[in-house]
Amino acid sequence: MKHTLATLLAVLVVALLALSAVVAQQGDQTEVQLKAAINKEVVEGNLKAAIELYRKIAQSGNRPVAAKALIRMGQCYEKLGDAEASKAYQRVVSDFADQKEAVAEAQALLAAGSRDRRPASGVSEQQVWVLDENPRPVPRPPSSDSRYIPYTDVAGQRLKLHDLVTGENRVILERETGLCFGVPVISPDGTQITYARFRRPPLAGTDFELRVANIDGSGSRVLATRKENGVIPLAWLPDGRNLLARTGNSAAGVSLALVPAGGGPPRALTTGGEDSNGCLSPEGKYLVTYPVGSRAGRAPGGLKLRPIDGSTALPLFDSPARNWAPIWAPDGRHILFLSDRTGKTDLWSLRMSGARPEGEPELVRSNVELMTPLGFTRDGSFYYQLGHPYQQDVFVADMDPATGRALSKPERINQRAVGQSGLGVAWSPDGRFIAYTNESGGATTSIVLRSDRTGEEREIVPVPPLQRHSIVNLDWFPDGRALLAQVQDSNGHRLLLQVDVQTGQSTVLLDRGTGESVSQPDLLRGGKTLVYVQSADLTYKDPAPPALLMRRNLDTGETKELHRSAGYVEKPSLSPDGRKVLFQGNYPDLNTMSLLIISADGGAIRELYRSKEWMSDQIWSSDGRRVLFSPVSKSDRQPLLSIPIEGGEPQPTGLSLPIMYTMALRPDGRRIALISGEGAPDEVWVIRNLLSGSKARK
Repeated sequence: MKHTLATLLAVLVVALLALSAVVAQQGDQTEVQLKAAINKEVVEGNLKAAIELYRKIAQSGNRPVAAKALIRMGQCYEKLGDAEASKAYQRVVSDFADQKEAVAEAQALLAAGSRDRRPASGVSEQQVWVLDENPRPVPRPPSSDSRYIPYTDVAGQRLKLHDLVTGENRVILERETGLCFGVPVISPDGTQITYARFRRPPLAGTDFELRVANIDGSGSRVLATRKENGVIPLAWLPDGRNLLARTGNSAAGVSLALVPAGGGPPRALTTGGEDSNGCLSPEGKYLVTYPVGSRAGRAPGGLKLRPIDGSTALPLFDSPARNWAPIWAPDGRHILFLSDRTGKTDLWSLRMSGARPEGEPELVRSNVELMTPLGFTRDGSFYYQLGHPYQQDVFVADMDPATGRALSKPERINQRAVGQSGLGVAWSPDGRFIAYTNESGGATTSIVLRSDRTGEEREIVPVPPLQRHSIVNLDWFPDGRALLAQVQDSNGHRLLLQVDVQTGQSTVLLDRGTGESVSQPDLLRGGKTLVYVQSADLTYKDPAPPALLMRRNLDTGETKELHRSAGYVEKPSLSPDGRKVLFQGNYPDLNTMSLLIISADGGAIRELYRSKEWMSDQIWSSDGRRVLFSPVSKSDRQPLLSIPIEGGEPQPTGLSLPIMYTMALRPDGRRIALISGEGAPDEVWVIRNLLSGSKARK
């Protein structure tokens, strides 16, 4: 009897364990389904298909995920203008009382929706442009008559106009060699366009010009120049006689100035370090400004009102949150702005009576993290860009080490951080593991170790945890017991960590301290030699600080400067035998990028390849006889090329991806890992009568 009871208990335990495993597996599967639905909504923009996926997830037994799915389903309905949104939110409130965070969010969305719906007759929203050109367009504020949206491509090669009536995209200016365009703004009467012209990356930081031309691109002339600091147009004053421009940079501080459209010296409105970004009032008498962070472009604080005549600035409201991107509505009675005061990015409105605020800011729309406001047109239509984030993953392909040709198509291999891998990737010295960075959650604070044979993955969280830092580069130590990680804080300061792959314990390996950074490290596979770039944290100084190519012995700490440049030094890589260093550099007078080779002991530099296009990354072949690199292409895919170290014409490897950020070759040369990303095109939308439903309206 006792034996039978023990047997029954054992069977029951096994059954319970099996049931637990099934439940856990279903929970994991539900999370995967939610990610797929979010991808359908955000990346593909297929709201109706996403709604159906969310509906199925909401019927699952995973209550936290089901509640999230219902909230996202409601937000999809809102985008479609469907009243079903409130039903989804109400179901969260009534059926998921145990999910307190989800209930609080659903209640806030119900409250915001009820405010909008009562008086919102006449409010309409419409997609007016899909940004599906290559290179990707960067749109700017529309013309006041709602006819054109000026834009450049992401590389600044062309200045163009999108016709909102015909849908035509027209080139009005082509760049000259080594120069690029940025930030076009159309004049109030629609006859002129102002824009910035400057040296393209990585040479940006010199020879900035503020220029103006006729709307067709003819008659271009210079209004203002800055040798080392940016000069960026923000807006025209209503009379068309002056321009509001931002000058300076994140290191020295930015300032606002008025620039006469007919020529003449600019007049400073603010000094560096003040709230020096914002917008003009419709009649051109006031500026609304907000605090500018050193790197992020915004800092905590409220909005201020600054009279154009230079008299005392007045606070519109105080706030411990970040408030940015203010836009004054054409009627002069509302200022729209973005704020993270609720813990997420929302669109708010402040009612104005002349130069005085009336009451507190009101919520207009919640959860607008993907919105970039472009501006109002004369009739009160509000235009914005809806962003779709890149999906960034790790891809692996087989290679022929003898020829450098690809033997298979690249396949995504990361199981964690799907769509959100960071920029670091590296093979272990024995070729058994791939390490890559995890960028999910908004910061790259962990490392994933993947077995190349089994696909099993394990996450490594550095100890102590990274605070306000992100991992941006990875390499392995020769013994395979630790990783070399380059980390960067929000101000751009970089240092090197040694991270134990078993415990995650990290120690600072190299930190130059305040004012200098070390970056892009590379370790010799069989020794203790480290090469890296050493540079100043703060850029755009006059004269520009040099970038140094350095070599360091990790046993003795001895360092040696191999090369110094007033221009560009990037991505150093030691050859497999440790005798040469490959890196990217430039000849400033030629405005080109080059692959350069120097002895690991220093000395003369040899140019391997010169390009007029940007190059993302480069690595040595396993035998050191070739270099693999990837130049930016004008097509929608970026090729991987191979060139002998003796020089010659680059040859295709047969591999291409939408974009290649970083790459790593397995030590035997038979497998290559690449970080690549792509996403659905952004869109431009217009909301008409946006403020007609505002409680502030009287």
